[in-house]
Amino acid sequence: VELEPVDLAHERKLRHLARHGDAPQIDCLIVGADMPERVTRLAREGVTIMGHMPELRDVLDRVRLTVAPLRFGAGVKGKVLDSLAAGVPCVMTSIAAEGMALPDALAGLIAEDADGLAKRILRLHGARKVHTEAARAGKDYIRVHNSEHAVAEALRSSLAAGLPSGARMIKGNATAARQVSEAMFSGRSARVNSAS
Repeated sequence: VELEPVDLAHERKLRHLARHGDAPQIDCLIVGADMPERVTRLAREGVTIMGHMPELRDVLDRVRLTVAPLRFGAGVKGKVLDSLAAGVPCVMTSIAAEGMALPDALAGLIAEDADGLAKRILRLHGARKVHTEAARAGKDYIRVHNSEHAVAEALRSSLAAGLPSGARMIKGNATAARQVSEAMFSGRSARVNSAS
């Protein structure tokens, strides 16, 4: 389990999860930069403090699910998208899900309090069918809404929408959209040839 180190009482949430008498032993990995001491003090058997991880893939390969108990923030959360893209379902607050029109299999993983988060963690961890459906739904969501093709198409549509009435999208704008999209997915700077 990955817990985003934000201004939530993590210890209260972990204790709450442990209080569920029928709860299996679930090891927690707490991942994130600049953790306050109250979070690092949570380290104990079953709770590993990992700190900043430059490559989340290393964590996502080790976990069954992630948790994003965010109380504040704006826009789509990249770590939630990374988790879903890796086929790792994410239990989250509505703030963590902000900006995403999630399908039912993922929307059912949203909760606002410790009890709701704990129940969803236990269900997702223990029910193979629920986990499989959520993992598949996450990958499908990324493919439909956040793949290179989806982003390029959204960018193309935005460029086209900005044209004056009666104008049509010229080849150069479509090429620019593809170049920007490719740059976004490769992590390099976009160099758009406006003469196309």
